[in-house]
Amino acid sequence: MIETSPHDKLPHPEWVTGLLLFSFLLSLYLLTYTGEISSADEVSMLAVTENFDKRQTFNTDQLVWTVWAHNWMAQGSLGVDGHIYSKKGVGISLLVWPFYRLARYFGTISQVHLVFLFNPIVCAATGILVWLTAKSWGYKRSIALSLGLLTGSATMLWPYAKTLFLEPAVGLALLSLVYCITGTHSRIRIYLGGLALSLALSLRLTNALAGLLSALYLLAVMHRENPKGYKERVTDIFHLALLPTLAAGLLLYFNWLRFGEWLSSGYTPQETFSTSFGIGLLGLLLSADKSIFIFSPILLLALPGGIALIRSPRRHEAILVFTLALTNLLVFASWYDWGGGLAWGPRFLVALIPILMLLTAPVFDWASRRTSGGLVVGLLAVISVAIQIAGAFTSYHRSYAPEYGSGPIATAFGLLRTGQWDNAWMSATGEFLWPVVTGSLGIGGLAAILLWLYTGPKILRPCPWVTINSWPWVGIASIILTIGILALAGWGLSHIFSDQRLRAGDDYRTLAQYLDKQAQASDAIILDDHTLTEFFLYYDNSPARRYDFLRSSALTPEEEALLEKLVTAYTTIWLISRPATEGIRETEESWLDTNAYFVEEQRFSDFARLREYFIPPPESIELEKVTIDYSIGVQLHGLELPTTSMWKPDGVVPVAVHWDTTGSTLPMRTSLQLLNSQEQIIWQRDESLEGVQINFALHYAIPLPANLPTGDYLIALIVYNAQNGQRFIPRGLDQTSNADFLTIQTLHVQTTENYAETVLVR
Repeated sequence: MIETSPHDKLPHPEWVTGLLLFSFLLSLYLLTYTGEISSADEVSMLAVTENFDKRQTFNTDQLVWTVWAHNWMAQGSLGVDGHIYSKKGVGISLLVWPFYRLARYFGTISQVHLVFLFNPIVCAATGILVWLTAKSWGYKRSIALSLGLLTGSATMLWPYAKTLFLEPAVGLALLSLVYCITGTHSRIRIYLGGLALSLALSLRLTNALAGLLSALYLLAVMHRENPKGYKERVTDIFHLALLPTLAAGLLLYFNWLRFGEWLSSGYTPQETFSTSFGIGLLGLLLSADKSIFIFSPILLLALPGGIALIRSPRRHEAILVFTLALTNLLVFASWYDWGGGLAWGPRFLVALIPILMLLTAPVFDWASRRTSGGLVVGLLAVISVAIQIAGAFTSYHRSYAPEYGSGPIATAFGLLRTGQWDNAWMSATGEFLWPVVTGSLGIGGLAAILLWLYTGPKILRPCPWVTINSWPWVGIASIILTIGILALAGWGLSHIFSDQRLRAGDDYRTLAQYLDKQAQASDAIILDDHTLTEFFLYYDNSPARRYDFLRSSALTPEEEALLEKLVTAYTTIWLISRPATEGIRETEESWLDTNAYFVEEQRFSDFARLREYFIPPPESIELEKVTIDYSIGVQLHGLELPTTSMWKPDGVVPVAVHWDTTGSTLPMRTSLQLLNSQEQIIWQRDESLEGVQINFALHYAIPLPANLPTGDYLIALIVYNAQNGQRFIPRGLDQTSNADFLTIQTLHVQTTENYAETVLVR
């Protein structure tokens, strides 16, 4: 029988304890916060959030390079509409979207940094809900509070709080479902349980099994309480299933829209439930690298606790939790990657931790009445907390690195001992951002002290003046602590905006800020270096669509096909590229120079540059075949010119010149210039004509300044010797004079709106 202490019967505002518990756990998670993308899963989920925020789409086209590089192992798959879509549940991307939106609104915090506060908040909320669920099951306040505290600090939730993996959110959704349907029966709680199940489905479709088990639980409980109440059973199950059924229908329709099949979520035939149960179960339960009991020893108490719970009046709840855990265990034990890839412990089982902690409640209740039992449980809790500290303060990438070879937990302790910490508040030189560290310790310490004084057993409260009726001032303190820890987090994130751990620096941040101001939603951005994908997830706030390409020495057919698609779909393309090496241009740059109209280049450092290209509508350009001979083995045989001669300032004039240099041996260059009526240069661009080339084109996009006066302007072409500057006279096309430049076209710039000519604008 579960006993309730007299202390529990006193009026006790739950929100005070909840805020104190939240502040304490969030202070722990802030201490170990990294804000660093560490997995392909996180990149994929963030890419969905980015596109949803900027253009209300769910594709991940910026990760197209992963499909080219990793094939079926990529985090996205090609949809029926030609876009790339993530395999991950769309729920996590939508849940973190408010954080992403808030960061973009303020602009002083990287959107990824703020998004990485999502799991700390989720894990802290999970600790609160474990406490509330244990209380609703009739356990003493101290027992319930101990479960909440240990769920957040003695299990893998702590190391996972610094990631963006979706498992903590799945765990909170499943726990919410259990809390809603196992507590006091009410129609609103049943609806909320359905909402929690809908959320779980949006995160992972395999959670549909939880819906079936929940329905069976409701049937069993209602049959026990009212064997003849068939109508009430059907009604409750209908209300529970209403929202999940709608959610499942929407998710299936979403699959059909993306991949043309209701049951296809993007996973390939290689990604199946192909592992034998024996191998998967042994790995998840007993292996040194992935056992849930090794990484969270406190969960060993779930087995005896669950057996004790089955023998209590809460047997139906125990069976519900056991079956939820068992079905998930069997599902993931058979998955081809049963361990969850490179992650701290068994990643997929993290979602089961909150409900498994509920099964430990009888053991804690038993240990609270026996000194020896309390020592054993306390020792197990200390060991569990120590393991989580090692995992949370160090990088799991290093813990699993083969060069260490001593197992992930032992390696993590070694990294911790030698000061190789994984933390956002520690600079590259090893110095800490002390206000965040000391602030987190201070707030966490105060929250812990108030929890002890306010909710602990009366015999342990050293201050007799702190009574249950002291809740108003404790409540005010809890509000201040909660606001304080959130404010401290925001202050800390604003101070690590220029995160030096990323693969780029202030030059690329300045480039991103320039794009924010110049790029339009109708533009496209090409990043020619896939290693900078994560950087631009942090700092790209422009509304333009971004496509990240592999950094390689040659274009693949898939890359060339995408480039052809882009130049037909967009009028402006921005190319983010490193400077050319020894005159050799990047592959995407060479292709765009040939197939689009280069406008201008911005250099932000020796390593970062931005090139703008203009693609006019095909009907606005006309090809004129000509023959202009320069008598030096250089021949001009074609001009692509606009069909209009009327222009507004701030427009872009596209021009293409077709050359043949097969007979030239001199170091020749060509200069295209925009001249006013006094033959003063308004704009100029020089290009090399060196090398034996047949029928090649140089594309130009002449930007007209916004303040360009009304008048006539000439587009002139010059060919000259790069060594001595000697100009060569063109022959042909009515060029009878000895002028050393060729007039290509005359433009009339008009600043008024009183003409009907087609005008090309950026």
